[in-house]
Amino acid sequence: MKKDLSLLECTLKFEKYFIYIDKEKFLFERNKLNNYQIKSNIDTNDLWIFPFKFDTNWRSDTQIKNLSNFLIGLELNKNKKVNIYYFNKTRFILDIMGIFALFIMLYFFLRKTKC
Repeated sequence: MKKDLSLLECTLKFEKYFIYIDKEKFLFERNKLNNYQIKSNIDTNDLWIFPFKFDTNWRSDTQIKNLSNFLIGLELNKNKKVNIYYFNKTRFILDIMGIFALFIMLYFFLRKTKC
């Protein structure tokens, strides 16, 4: 009987195929909340795996690949910086509408209390 492997078990099983690198050759910085900069000083063009939950709202200079629901893949070219950030347009519009509605309610509330 075939048993499905969890993501951790699969990673450990195929660990021999992973390449471990020095911090000088690969730079991963967090600029702001949900905003990261990745710089590769490695001479190959490879697919790099990052532990971000895949969502269509992640944006990047390069194409983001869905490896599973809990991993994303980025193709990093040699000696290139890549920015990856999260921006949800629908949530941003709803936040602006909520703030606008709050100011309208405060305006009418303050106008009523002055009379």
